[in-house]
Formats: sequence, structure tokens, C-alpha cells
Amino acid sequence: MNFLKTILSFLVFFSVYQIMATDSRVQSMGKHDTFFMDDISIFWNPANINIFPNFLMGELGVVDTASKVSSVTDFENFNPSRPWFGGIFSYSMNKDKESESRYPQVTVGAVFNHENALIEMINDSLRAHSKQPMVGTSDFFVGHTTKSGLMSGIHLLYAGQNEGGSPSHVMKLDGGVNMPMTENIDLEVSGGMANLKSQALDPSYDETDFSFYGSVRLFSTMILINGEIVPVFKFNQTKFQDRLDNTRVSGGVGANVSLDKGFFWTGFELGYSNEDVSNNKSTEATFSFGIERNVWWDWFVLRVGGRQTLFFRDNDGNKYWDMTNKSNGTNNDLVGLGVGLNIEEKLKIDGVVAEDIPYTFGNLFSGAAHHLMTRITATYSF
Repeated sequence: MNFLKTILSFLVFFSVYQIMATDSRVQSMGKHDTFFMDDISIFWNPANINIFPNFLMGELGVVDTASKVSSVTDFENFNPSRPWFGGIFSYSMNKDKESESRYPQVTVGAVFNHENALIEMINDSLRAHSKQPMVGTSDFFVGHTTKSGLMSGIHLLYAGQNEGGSPSHVMKLDGGVNMPMTENIDLEVSGGMANLKSQALDPSYDETDFSFYGSVRLFSTMILINGEIVPVFKFNQTKFQDRLDNTRVSGGVGANVSLDKGFFWTGFELGYSNEDVSNNKSTEATFSFGIERNVWWDWFVLRVGGRQTLFFRDNDGNKYWDMTNKSNGTNNDLVGLGVGLNIEEKLKIDGVVAEDIPYTFGNLFSGAAHHLMTRITATYSF
């Protein structure tokens, strides 16, 4: 009887908790969205907020064994953490009631508690020194689309705390455009700056440091492959007190292809990173791919993807080769497996499958698993 209940619970979970939504889709299908457009691309370029009018999104949290329970313990965290939610709302200014176009259009959006690499970098340092991490992460967006389809947007990120009168914060402002160059080519350009500060780590440090970021993507439609060729260039210069002064440039090319009841993408990137504070340098080559397909029913999706990075590191004269080889459910993991549910192209729910589930089938074939899913994300269009 218990065996039957376990099977039924497993099947119900898979039929209820899944499909094409932000972080979970990306994490189960290659770990990044560099070479295709997804809901999460609004954090890549704020102009992309105009692509998703009237849109709600959120996540129940992440089961990440690399996270810690608190700032003062080293116990692994097997409970979901960092849940987030947000919404995007658009208003059409098109006065032609017979037109099918929404443009021109104004769009606003807000997302609360969404994870960010800059915030997590400082929070890791705060936890290492038994300090409370920053809370209250907020992302705010404003976008506009012209009648011709030119999209623009700005984005403000803020997170902070003031433990014991020693403030820590991350403030980032960026903007971007997404413009049609020809009938088959769209150009994305975005850039911005950030201020990272933490007197909790160093009360004597009161300087104002700025970091700078920029990226360019070109989506070129190719009828021959029924998809797009996507060249990319990125630049990051991140400075945090006297602890970090890193410059990174990278470029690559990828392709995404529409398949029968599915989607496939792949890409290759080369990057170079120079860390002035620790005199470390790194050259890296990354190959990644992702694939999804409707199986059995049109509303049920399976996904799989992976990313492998080969590093050549020079740590203050110590030179060696290294590569990605993780299996802990983090964003830097090697592979991902996911499932999804799509209800009438409105409600979409995605899940990232725990990596031991294919071997244990929950707790049917071996010891009990902690979770069936490591991440669950949902979106709703209205």
C-alpha cells in the first residue's frame, strides 16, 4: 500500500509541478541563457522586459547543498532557500483600435529577492566573517517600445543591510536596447554600473568604488537551420574594496533551433579574466547545450542540458589546467535535468530534477531522497 502511494505521489508531482519558466528552465537546460531568449533574459538586458507584457513570475526556492544554514554554522542546507517573486505590467499606447499591434507600449516591472552574483559574492564574504548577509533584494524595471519595434529599458538593483551600524549594499543601474536591424536580425546592447560596499567587513573603508558591465548580442534568423545564429560579446569590470578587482572579457557564438515539438541550443565561448588583487589570471573555454521536447502530451516537457568549462589558470605564477566538475545543484553545476507543464500558454511551471532521482526513483529503489526537485519556478501570462 505504501509502495502504491509513493508511486501515485511521484506521478502527481510530475504532472502538477512543471514548464517553460525562468530560472528552472535555464538551469535544467545548459545553466545559462546566453544564446537564446527566455523570461530570465530581462536580467540580461532590461529592454527585454517589453517582450513579456503582463506577466507574473516566482520561485519557491532552491535546494542547494552548497548553501549554509546561517552565517555562523557550517551545516549543509537541505531546505529550499531564496524564494522570489515579481511581476511585469504593460500599457499599450496604440490608439488604433483595429490594429493587432500593442506598440507603442510602456512597461514596468518589479522582482523581489531574486538571486544575483554580485550580492551572493558579498554575502559569501559576510558569512565567512560571521556577519549577517544582505536582505531585501529588489529589482525595478521600466521599458518602452516604439511603434517600429525598438525596445529600450532601464533596471535598478538594490540590496543592503545595516548590521550594528555598519552598512553593506549593492546598487546597480543598467540600461539597454533591443532593436530590429533588418527583417531577420535583432541587435541587443546593454551596459551599466554598480557600487559594492560593506563596512561590516572593513569599517575603515569608506571609498566609493564602481564596477562596469556591458554586453552585445546579435540574433540572426537562419531559415536553413530553422533557428538563429547568436554571436555574443561581454565585458565585466568588478571592484569590491581591496578584496576584488577583476576584469573579464568573453565572446562566443551559438545557435538555437526550433525542432518538431521541441527546441535545441548550443554554444561555445572563450573568456579571459584578470584579478589584480591576487595577481590571478584565467583563460577559459566553455561548451554548453540544452534541449527540450514535448513528450506524451503537448503540455508536458522534458529537458536536459550541460555546460563544461576548461580553465587555464595562472595563480600568482602557479599555472595549471582545471575544469568544471560539480554535482551539487548550484548554478555552476555540470549537467541538469528538468520537467515542465504548460497550461494553454498561460500558466507555466518548471522543475529541476534532483540529480540522484533517476538512480533512486525517489525512495523506491534505495535510501530516501531529500527532494525530488531542487528548484521550482512558475510564470503566468494575463
